[in-house]
Amino acid sequence: MKIFLILLFVLFQSCENSGEEKESEAEETSIRISGIAIDGYLSGSNVELLGETTVTDENGTWELYFPISEKENLKESFVTIKNGIDTATGEEYEGVIRVPVTSWYSATVGTPITTIISAMMNEDKNSSSAYSDFSCLSGIPVETLYLDHMEMIQDGDPETRKTGIKIVKTALVIQKSLKYLSK
Repeated sequence: MKIFLILLFVLFQSCENSGEEKESEAEETSIRISGIAIDGYLSGSNVELLGETTVTDENGTWELYFPISEKENLKESFVTIKNGIDTATGEEYEGVIRVPVTSWYSATVGTPITTIISAMMNEDKNSSSAYSDFSCLSGIPVETLYLDHMEMIQDGDPETRKTGIKIVKTALVIQKSLKYLSK
């Protein structure tokens, strides 16, 4: 029994160390920032972050790579997403979406709501407090603001779908209000 426990301990340590090496190797070479553009999924949109650009695919997804030396510059920077086709309506998207970079470990979700959250940020407000403030104002749980609300509606349980629909309705109210105010 002792030999079995020692073997398990050695295997566990080996797995733990192996993962750390792979993670540190990836961190040494580059940082991957990825995301999804949603107002309906936005296809063919121009994505820009710190001067680097790419275009969204047919599902609104995109990715950019940065040298590890850019890590500090990426914190609290903003992705800008312009133009493209709204795949839900088939119409051209003429707006601009901004989204703060909050992590390079998970996809960055850019929506009209993240544009408002980005505008709420200033010198004394970081992205997490802006997300929290928007959550408080809208009644949308903060953790769901980071999620793909289209996927929530399509694949979620009834409660998740309800939250996804609330996010879409809130985004539509924001868009209509901004169009009205800009006239």
